[in-house]
Amino acid sequence: MVALRLIPCLDVANGRVVKGVNFVNLRDSGDPVELACKYSEAGADELVFLDIRASVENRKTLVDLVSRTAKSVKIPFTVGGGINSINSINDLLRAGADKVSLNSSAVKNPDIISKSSANFGTQCIVIAIDARKKINKSNEWEVYVKGGRENTGLDVISWAKKVEELGAGEILLTSMDGDGTQNGYDLLLTQTVANAVNIPVIASGGAGSVEDIYDVFTKGKAVKNPDIISKSSANFGTQCIVIAIDARKKINKSNEWEVYVKGGRENTGLDVISWAKKVEELGAGEILLTSMDGDGTQNGYDLLLTQTVANAVNIPVIASGGAGSVEDIYDVFTKGKASAALLASLLHDKKLTIDEIKSFLIEKKLPMRPN
Repeated sequence: MVALRLIPCLDVANGRVVKGVNFVNLRDSGDPVELACKYSEAGADELVFLDIRASVENRKTLVDLVSRTAKSVKIPFTVGGGINSINSINDLLRAGADKVSLNSSAVKNPDIISKSSANFGTQCIVIAIDARKKINKSNEWEVYVKGGRENTGLDVISWAKKVEELGAGEILLTSMDGDGTQNGYDLLLTQTVANAVNIPVIASGGAGSVEDIYDVFTKGKAVKNPDIISKSSANFGTQCIVIAIDARKKINKSNEWEVYVKGGRENTGLDVISWAKKVEELGAGEILLTSMDGDGTQNGYDLLLTQTVANAVNIPVIASGGAGSVEDIYDVFTKGKASAALLASLLHDKKLTIDEIKSFLIEKKLPMRPN
């Protein structure tokens, strides 16, 4: 699992950190560099600086702030506000920022996303989305710019997908309805955006307790990051990357399965076949497929599940969950189309030995590696 990040956000206006509620009624909260040092020393994973007056007043984010911060902290930080050109991005990165955040300029000129990601790498480009619920719509949100003062009319989910296509590396998603209230993150907003894209989503707006933070990681799906598949396969080769899929049958559905995570405790709602295809596209080299319905039962593998996934992808599928006899293993290779079989209970319980299993399968003319 990808390590979760805690990221203090420092809204800056006129060289000071400010904070309000729902983007208004700002109050002074201190010096940005001093607070950055404080949070860095306290164990923050990253920092975000947003010059909230820069877009409104049409001026650049202060390069001086970035330079002073870079000399004072040892953790990565993102800076945003009034960044509207490749030159501005270059200046901020050269001054010491690790990433830049684009909002108003990206809406006005989406081409800046693709150009900046091509010039500096997607890992440097964060797109900030300030979202507010549509009136009388609990599950629809619109994109706001210029410090939350202007409604673009853009649908948040469509815009999130668009910025990913254009090369954004992360999305900084702020609920304007929750901002500063400390009443909890907008979990539905965060989850909906996180499920719509394959890049990390940073949740913002509403944190008031440790429970809120826990909820946004678990229920809000802010942790989802399939991008690690493509990055790891690019770094180490597809042959090193195995994606484990824990599958459970849908209720009253004999040929549909959903993906579970966290040791089988949490249903993601993802369709197993669609997810298997997706991880192959992202660069997975193998799939370790566990039938949660069969796990530990020794009643045989779920042959339909294994065969369906194996037929849907062009990478090896390792079958897991249910082996109780040599016949079960033979069946999962021949009928289930598995490339490998995972064994646990029948070996741990000393019901069979590896030598006995291999001898049986070789006798059945299956191509096995000899002992």
